Amino acid sequence: MSDVKPEVRRCWNSAAALIRNHPQFGPVHACIRDRYQETSAIPTVAVTDSGTLLYNPEYVRDLSYEFLPGILAHEMLHLILQHGKRVGYRNHLMWNMAGDMVINSALRDDNIKLPDYCLFLPQEYEGIHSTEAVYDWLEKQVKMVKDHDKSKTKGHAGCGCGVEKGDGEGQESGAAEAAGAVGDKINWGQVAKQAQSMSRNYGKGSSGFARLFEPVTPRVNWRTVLPHVFGVASAQHNRDTQTFAKRNRRSFNSPIILPGWKGLCPKVAVVIDVSGSMSTEWIGQIVGEIKRLLRTFKGSKGFLASHTDRLCWSGWVTEGSDLKAPTQFSGGTDATEAYQAVEKAGRFDALAHFTDTYLPHWPVCPTRKQIIGVMGEATGTPPGAHVIPICK
Repeated sequence: MSDVKPEVRRCWNSAAALIRNHPQFGPVHACIRDRYQETSAIPTVAVTDSGTLLYNPEYVRDLSYEFLPGILAHEMLHLILQHGKRVGYRNHLMWNMAGDMVINSALRDDNIKLPDYCLFLPQEYEGIHSTEAVYDWLEKQVKMVKDHDKSKTKGHAGCGCGVEKGDGEGQESGAAEAAGAVGDKINWGQVAKQAQSMSRNYGKGSSGFARLFEPVTPRVNWRTVLPHVFGVASAQHNRDTQTFAKRNRRSFNSPIILPGWKGLCPKVAVVIDVSGSMSTEWIGQIVGEIKRLLRTFKGSKGFLASHTDRLCWSGWVTEGSDLKAPTQFSGGTDATEAYQAVEKAGRFDALAHFTDTYLPHWPVCPTRKQIIGVMGEATGTPPGAHVIPICK
């Protein structure tokens, strides 16, 4: 043990202090204890997706014992959250930013100290605490990402602190390759389960840690919802007109031949909650998408109703529709009048309702199929509805 570098021993001591109060990190550190690699290619500390912990010796020497346990916990969470595998097609810098924000905010909630220069979720972020959700939000924060990219502050989380690029099979690249870091493949999913079990049974103050492993319902782009709704409407046994060319289902066990119903024009109703969570630009995009689908699904008809705590606007969507009216109101949320407007407009084959679901109650759906496009967290949805978590 005499050949252990002082910086590595310092990290070991810090990890032991961390594990005393937060034993869930024990199984993780046991896997990386002999995988420390010194390198000057990064300014702080980083981890590869196969489990090599890269450290800049100067940074480790200078960082106080108050914060070093938190930095090590940060890197271990990158591993068991498998950020290296989850990055996919995404921008690596922005993905690391998102991961750093989610991890650091969880560690802070668990009273694990981190330096002030670390990235945390900003107050204006109101979404769920998952790396994918924060990444989607960061894509719209152009200035924040640019400022972070330009920052060369030593120790700035995300500037060398995060997951180094690798292929996920133990072969490293970039700083890891420069440090000669290779190692046996580890099942980090299994290690994560061990850590979760220890957190539940022995952990102290681990609510932030537990939140990181809560299952997250994947969200789809709202543009995929409306074509689905039109497709559902077109597939319904529409009742526009009767014809003897199609036998009524009630006459199969009867000597009397009854005419069946034939669908000519599938009809779709779209209800939009404009009580404050929906932007003017986004509502305009929905209207444009409805117009496009009316051209795609020949003979279909689209009816739109917008609401806050009352009906704001309702009417049939046509190429010449001027639908600025739906965006002129804000306030509470109640869909009753909007659903009543749909019911008065006639028989519809499907209804799509875009809302944050903060409704005092759900009115009776006037159509045979109800599809709810949920923004944010669903707080309660009507029975029998098809609920689709969506993002913009």
